[in-house]
Amino acid sequence: MIGFVRGTLVASMAVAASAGGGSASANEISITPQERASLEMRVMQSELMVAALSCSSADRYNAFVTRYKNELVDHGKTMQGLFKRVHGGNAFNQINSFVTRMANEASLKMIQNTHFCDETGEMFQTLLQGGGAAALDRSRTRYRCMPIEGFGNSSCTVEARGAVVQDAERAR
Repeated sequence: MIGFVRGTLVASMAVAASAGGGSASANEISITPQERASLEMRVMQSELMVAALSCSSADRYNAFVTRYKNELVDHGKTMQGLFKRVHGGNAFNQINSFVTRMANEASLKMIQNTHFCDETGEMFQTLLQGGGAAALDRSRTRYRCMPIEGFGNSSCTVEARGAVVQDAERAR
């Protein structure tokens, strides 16, 4: 269950016994708000990559990556640190698995959501219109309540997103 406790995001995480997806045991870990932000950024980037390929938005995606290169690198380093802390020597394989799952989830979302291209188009517009880091943070936070496999809560719903985010903000 996701909840803020003294500024730290607490998440239940199933740690795979093997890279091949053997049995899993639930271990409670704490991730910082910065680590959660890096995961949210990766989910957002995966959706924007799918939009680039499926919604004829490659030029917008390239502009996004160029504009936010430093932020993407910083979040990537934070995510690598998280995976090293949690998975040790298996961090590289776990990151690759995570990124692949996020891309697959984004592809499924595109297939299931007839408004996917419109929604990602609006996100590109917001990100590229000059909002800088603030626009990036606003766009990224749409994923704050999203369950991120291995790092999130599957009971969070789109309808509850606003209320849950507000509750999390008050708890800090």
